[in-house]
Amino acid sequence: MSKPHLQRIASRVATASNAARAANRQSRERTSTAETADNPVRNLASTPNLYDVDSGPPRTIAVDLTRLLPGGVSGGVKVVSIELVRQLAKQAPDWKFLILTSEKSHEELSVVRRSNVHRVCLDSANHGGSTQARRKWLLPTESFRELLRHRRLAFARSLAWRFLWQPRRLRLLEDEQVDALLLPLTVPTFYAQGVPTVAVIYDLQHVDHPEFFRVDEQTARNRHLAALSKSAAKLICISNHARDTVLRCLHVSPERAVTIPFGLRSEFLTKGRVDAVATLRKHGLQERGFWLYPANSWPHKNHLRLFEAFAEYRRHGRSTVKLVCCGADTGRHDVLRRAIAEQNLEGVVRLIGYVPKGDLLDLMASCRGVVFPSLYEGFGMPVLEAMAGGVPVACSNVTSLPEVVGDAAVRFDPSRTESITAALEKLNDPDIATKLATAGRERAANFDTVGMMARRYLNVLDGVCQRNLSMTAAGIHPTASHR
Repeated sequence: MSKPHLQRIASRVATASNAARAANRQSRERTSTAETADNPVRNLASTPNLYDVDSGPPRTIAVDLTRLLPGGVSGGVKVVSIELVRQLAKQAPDWKFLILTSEKSHEELSVVRRSNVHRVCLDSANHGGSTQARRKWLLPTESFRELLRHRRLAFARSLAWRFLWQPRRLRLLEDEQVDALLLPLTVPTFYAQGVPTVAVIYDLQHVDHPEFFRVDEQTARNRHLAALSKSAAKLICISNHARDTVLRCLHVSPERAVTIPFGLRSEFLTKGRVDAVATLRKHGLQERGFWLYPANSWPHKNHLRLFEAFAEYRRHGRSTVKLVCCGADTGRHDVLRRAIAEQNLEGVVRLIGYVPKGDLLDLMASCRGVVFPSLYEGFGMPVLEAMAGGVPVACSNVTSLPEVVGDAAVRFDPSRTESITAALEKLNDPDIATKLATAGRERAANFDTVGMMARRYLNVLDGVCQRNLSMTAAGIHPTASHR
């Protein structure tokens, strides 16, 4: 660790709050963490663990978004990550947030514009066009990444990481005098001794459904999680289901894994249908004439089973409703189109691909209901957004979805076609749909807004910074207690 960094730590320790206040803060964090982990649905007026920006010194937080992909391939993770950064900066205006980006998404992340947010592009190629700082020597080029995927160069990759990229990344964190590192995309690309890491865990799907992952993908995920289990100061899980899986599989202490559910974006609480006419016309749809499934085309999203259930539903001539599937093509749209043809569903099942936020808002506000047959979710943000807008929901009864929807949705077994078909019949019943819309709004009202979600994150980040300073002052290696 550099001498200026040590001097800065010593100065902050000298001017920090006394030991009693630090102990009290840690006690509040443990209490609020336990309450949040016990129940993801919180009454917003009585939530005890929202960070008070006047309770501590300003911090410098590095946020690693280097693995974020352009467009919609990253799915809801991208939406949440960008909104989280925006809200962190808004809720803590005296803090500094250093956004670490790659060439692919650097310009796209310019949407996060605040005086206390600074982007740094960590890429080997610099094509100009940005007023932000660029570090051109940190990330390997795409061609080199492709080469390193071959097993015979695995050893070369480990050497390059140890002696080239990792030391430079460490210097970056020290040069910027970073107090903590936040990993919204989970993967621990960066690590520096003395800088505590907080990682967001969305799910451990590869553990329960290895059939959806290549062997190398499973290996990479296990390696990343093993690194985090040893070094991360806190693991923020997006649901109780995710936290329970982390505790079961990673063998971390319960106090290191906290639950902070996704927060609702304001547009899903206020958007009406008056703006939807142009969007419906563009996609050839009629208001209340379709069910919506908003999901990328990953295998676990279970589109094929949904098509089977929808075909069975229509064979009995019960309804003329259509099914619209929006979401980025992950390379499986050809498979889905063949399934649509085999089920004689051409014209009634629509694959419209990735849609921008405005279109999604219009589609969700105008649909007859949201159907969500996913086999695995870390949270299930689309169903919460639908409920908040008063849209009836039918969803799977597995993983995190029951804790999100409670009794405010029709729940079904996503592995059984007849169970999905029965749920569609209920969703098409006007009386049931009306009750679901009312129950959904009431359920969604118990969840945080994105601003409150960000204040929970600030609570965690401030806690690990305070703990890190205290341990450093006492001569204790901060990561030693994580192992």
